[in-house]
Amino acid sequence: MKELPEILLNFWNFLFIGLSFIGIFFSIKLITARLNDRASKALGFYLLLQSLGLLESCLFWTNYFYRVPEFYGSTSLFALLYGPLLLIYFDSVFENPKPLINYGFHFLPFLIMLGLKMPFYLSSGEIKILHPEQPALSYIINGYIDYAEIVKITHLSIYGYVLLRQIRSYPSIGYMRPWANWILVFFISFIVLTILYWSIVVTLGYILLADYFISLSACGSIILLAWLGDSYEKLKEGEPIVDSLLPHLKQQTQQSGQPLSAGSHPDENFSSEGGDIKYKNSGLPASLAKKLAGELELLMSREQLYKENNLKLETLAEKLKSNRHFVSQVINQFYKTNFFDFINARRIDEAKRLLVSGSHEMNIIEIAYAVGYNNKVTFNTVFKRITGVTPTEYRKTNHPGFKSEN
Repeated sequence: MKELPEILLNFWNFLFIGLSFIGIFFSIKLITARLNDRASKALGFYLLLQSLGLLESCLFWTNYFYRVPEFYGSTSLFALLYGPLLLIYFDSVFENPKPLINYGFHFLPFLIMLGLKMPFYLSSGEIKILHPEQPALSYIINGYIDYAEIVKITHLSIYGYVLLRQIRSYPSIGYMRPWANWILVFFISFIVLTILYWSIVVTLGYILLADYFISLSACGSIILLAWLGDSYEKLKEGEPIVDSLLPHLKQQTQQSGQPLSAGSHPDENFSSEGGDIKYKNSGLPASLAKKLAGELELLMSREQLYKENNLKLETLAEKLKSNRHFVSQVINQFYKTNFFDFINARRIDEAKRLLVSGSHEMNIIEIAYAVGYNNKVTFNTVFKRITGVTPTEYRKTNHPGFKSEN
């Protein structure tokens, strides 16, 4: 390589390079900001790998690779880590974490391919640029597509299907579902465009525009994750994605009224003249909404329906002989919250009562089951989010006869 090709720069190159560095910045923020947060780390590494992959593509398009040929193909196997990292992320976000060792199997394809491709990675920069087919176990199929790409496409497709099935099976994720769906949209679009890219290469030869398509998908994912990646706690609490994108809308909503506590009656703070403007044309008259809110309060206090661990909005609507949209409106309009936080507030109020009860002292896991949670981890997480302390700390502070639990 005596004469180096001229560096090529255009609008798209500048755009992609800028987004790759933005992604790297936010990925480091996610990885380092919460030292004990597995979800942030998994999402951070996913964002970092996608950003580095985009940056390598930029180096290729601009011909800068000829200045640093050692980095050629350095991110080609990163796609084998996308699926496992997203699997860890969603398990952590939806409070279904497993021991890290259980995820080891998911990283085996990457490790195997890394071992097989190691001769290529250890070869000189000149061989990588001029003779990519020469290093051992780096075969080119039909003169176009590396066998590793076939493995990557198969691997990505399998995880796209697995993640889609798993997210659909997660119970009670509320406003997190649109967030999860958006991540999947970009992940699956990356898979589809990768397949389309190699189909074009095999049939028509290399076309730079096809390469850009894959990068556009990666750019969309980087923008989404960089903007909202560390906001999943708020989304899990019921905050719509639009509120994270436009924080001032949330402030306006908060100024419109204060939320009711779990035990207050809707008559105390509701004005029959207005309610929320956004429900003006909902089809539910104010008088009927007020009546439905009263029935909801009675249902919660008398039947304590919140203790059912599989309680869904649809079930609540059936009990009230209404539909899920009207019930959701009433909860949002009268209690200034969403269904999941409404139920959690009731459960935590009951848990606080049981924690300081002197008549029959239950342990933490028994209380968790009694108030509607099916595991201690979720109970502890929600309890601390609402009260600021763990159940054990709350009992220790408020129960005079407290004895530490093993």
